[in-house]
Amino acid sequence: MENSRLIYIRLHGFQDQPYLYGDPGFPTALTAQQVREMELPGSLVFLEGCYGYQFGRAFVDAGARAVVGCDRPTWGRRWRMGPSSVVGREWLRQIRQGRHYTRALEAALVKVPPVYRRGWAAINRRSI
Repeated sequence: MENSRLIYIRLHGFQDQPYLYGDPGFPTALTAQQVREMELPGSLVFLEGCYGYQFGRAFVDAGARAVVGCDRPTWGRRWRMGPSSVVGREWLRQIRQGRHYTRALEAALVKVPPVYRRGWAAINRRSI
């Protein structure tokens, strides 16, 4: 991930845990400490999985400009596009068109029903 300007992660998170996991039955994929040890200056990060927002600070500590995540379950789907994938895909499309990351998130959230919009936010150095 180092030297990447845009990072998109689709791993599972659990409330109050500093780990991101692969699919059930797989070991821990990434720890907050591993992220903090990286150099990610100026990167934009999108965390699609549940409770990604709580993991965002680790990316900011590593130098990311901003991180977008959700502070609750995101309702992804294993084999097809779930609400979190819809938000992520649209956010990425908006970023590629030059939109600011917060405006990109606003535009992305319009693509899912209101119940799936709750909890999404951006974190950056100023917000922590």
